[in-house]
Amino acid sequence: MMVVLRLIARHPIWAINEVVLQILRHMDGPELVAMACTARRFRWTAASLLWQSASDGAIRCLLDIVLDGHGRMEQCFETFQRYAGLVQNVDIRSLGPDHHHKFHLVESMRPSRRTRPMLPSISSLKVRPTTPGDLGCALSLLHPQLEHLSLDINMDLADDEIDDNLQQQWNIQIQTFLLRLHEDCPSLVTLKLIPPDGLQAFTVDCKRLFSNMKALREYAGDPNTFTVQSILTLGRLPSLTILRFSDFVSRGHPWDTEQITKTAKTPSFSQLRFLYLNQPAKETIALLNYLGSNLVELDVSIEEEVVSGQLSRLLKSIASFHTSLELLHVHLFDVTMENGHRAGWDELSVLHRCRNLCGIWMNYQLRHGQFRFSDGHLFHIQQAWPRLVEFEVRWKPKQLPEYEGGEALFGLDDETQLTIMGLLRMIKACNSLAYIHLTPLDLSRLPDSLRGLSTINRSFLLQLEYPHILSPYHVALLLAHCAPKIDFKIDDPHSDEQTAILRASPAGHRVALVTALIQFQKDRSKLLSNPNAFHEIEAPEDLQDLALYD
Repeated sequence: MMVVLRLIARHPIWAINEVVLQILRHMDGPELVAMACTARRFRWTAASLLWQSASDGAIRCLLDIVLDGHGRMEQCFETFQRYAGLVQNVDIRSLGPDHHHKFHLVESMRPSRRTRPMLPSISSLKVRPTTPGDLGCALSLLHPQLEHLSLDINMDLADDEIDDNLQQQWNIQIQTFLLRLHEDCPSLVTLKLIPPDGLQAFTVDCKRLFSNMKALREYAGDPNTFTVQSILTLGRLPSLTILRFSDFVSRGHPWDTEQITKTAKTPSFSQLRFLYLNQPAKETIALLNYLGSNLVELDVSIEEEVVSGQLSRLLKSIASFHTSLELLHVHLFDVTMENGHRAGWDELSVLHRCRNLCGIWMNYQLRHGQFRFSDGHLFHIQQAWPRLVEFEVRWKPKQLPEYEGGEALFGLDDETQLTIMGLLRMIKACNSLAYIHLTPLDLSRLPDSLRGLSTINRSFLLQLEYPHILSPYHVALLLAHCAPKIDFKIDDPHSDEQTAILRASPAGHRVALVTALIQFQKDRSKLLSNPNAFHEIEAPEDLQDLALYD
């Protein structure tokens, strides 16, 4: 093999760098290693492709090439430095004990960790260690020019697998890593810290950690691992514009929101523009009330139960950013309405104060699937948000109710009065609107609305959920009479499978389309009794021939 490679390398075609690059792009890791070790003409190009983004396998190959040649220490380190300069992005997960030893052997060769970093050209480091030894190797890769760092120690270990000795090893490596992070990485732009689930002694002293990070623009982590002073220190960073707080630790201690409010004399996070929160309702509301920033985009997810009183306070807190908020995502996975209240757009109308909104995505899971939404609400929405581009309001029951016979109830028990006519008025009033996704839509008066559908002359995507489409006949009418630029996406709320996009068909295909959809009508009784049967029905050949499914 070696002789063949050397003979191939003598061909004059290898003098053309572009040809070399294109050929090497189609090779896998072992082939690139062989090229990098044997043929001088394309050794550098092969190595640059192999190590530009280095994962575990590439790092192991690099260590093998450097140390398996039995050269002198100075020669080995010079070879390592020459190739190490090619590495720009690193993703370490599991190197293995043998390569832990090789890694530390190369590390011992360098004169100084500050003047001679192990991989001096890397700008991005992602660490997902499976053992304390992997984290120890990643520790040697920290250097002052590093800009992006992700440390994910969210290990999948059972309680009986974490003994005292292993926990002590992890804690030593983690605390050492965080200390070096403070000392060696002042240029970090993005930082993600996902703590380990099961190491109860893990805490982050961010008061010191962040004090040296003057360029930090984005932080993602779990506030349950922070002290109050740590969160306040994070909030005082003048460069921080993106914050992502999520619960990664299942047994973490909830952070004391009341103490934050008492301790902080003035609101913090003044430069924050994007906020992603996956926290319980209490913590979410407290943090929103504490912020003193002009948020542009807000993404809120609450998996725990949210009662009507909390929902009202949450919406008021969101509306407090009315001067700046442009994009809003709200995902509530367990909403319970109390004291006879019913969910609906009326309680969301407080958001009309946010006049700059151009995208809104609301997703509810209700204990009782009742949601009041009508054409009148759409009229107020189009007046409140004339710049709206994307609009999505979805809801479904937390658990499907059942008939006495045990069959699942098809659809939702809602009080919706949304019609195609109301939708058309909203589309025409909001010139920039390009996407709407609504759970319900009353198609009973569809024939009266067909003329309006044909007048829309801009690209538009209307997404509906199939239980609320009365029959394939209504779908056929929609596709046959709407303007060519309108697409309909039929979504199955009971399945995570990919939805189907039904495109408006040319006039010559309409007859075939209606014929094909009538075949669906034969299975409608099955759909009514079993909502999950939507994806079990095979598309008729006429539909497949028309390529209506993407």
